Formats: sequence, C-alpha cells, structure tokens
Amino acid sequence: MRGVKGISDRLISETPVAVVDLETTGLYPGGDRIVEVAVVRIDPGQRPALVLDTLVNPGRPVSATEIHGISEEDVIGAPSFVEVAGNLASALTDSVFASYNVYFDAKFVQAELTQVGVNSFPPHLCLMYMRPL
Repeated sequence: MRGVKGISDRLISETPVAVVDLETTGLYPGGDRIVEVAVVRIDPGQRPALVLDTLVNPGRPVSATEIHGISEEDVIGAPSFVEVAGNLASALTDSVFASYNVYFDAKFVQAELTQVGVNSFPPHLCLMYMRPL
C-alpha cells in the first residue's frame, strides 16, 4: 500500500488544482475584504467542478464597484467570510491554489483565512504565466 503523499511528492497528473477567482473591496489584504469568491476544483481523473461561487458580505462599505460591478445592495444578505470560510478551506484542501493573479488572490485568501484561525495554505500557481505570448 502506498503511503499518503504531500503535494510536493506528487506528479502533476496526480495533483488536484483549485482555480480561484476573487473580487475585493480594494487592493490591501487585511484592510480590504473579499466580496466574491469562486472555486473550480480539478481533481485527477474527474471533470472540473464548481465547488464554491458566492458573494460575500465584507462587513464594511463596498468599494471598487467600478472595477467588479458589485455594490452594497448586492451583498446585503450575502454570507460573511466567516460563514463561507469552511467551504473555501475544504475547496483548497490537498490542492494547488491557482488563479490568474495569484499573488493578489492568495494574499487576500490567506489574510481572510488567518482571521478565522486557518493558518495553513496550499502551494500556488499563477495562471497569468500560462497565457500565450
């Protein structure tokens, strides 16, 4: 029987990938907050699956509406980050975190998860570098 492998011990073909997209209230993790999060999980041998797609009430005024189109009215009644944190942590478990601008998105997700007591974070991959030249 094979032992349990960590992410760094796996072949790429054996590695789950969580493709993440965020919208935020601004540019500064820890001060600005997530207002929308979506995760498509790609597990080896399976079809990609949308595992999380929700607006998030940031608990503060929504800004950057001109960029993402999300207004204060849109997030009224949306769950807080605390309410979606478990689903997001599950979506990222045992995977590589991938996004188009990973250095932006990962810092926001890490800051938000740290605030709710989740201190581990998966390795990451920036999809921006995979675009054709």
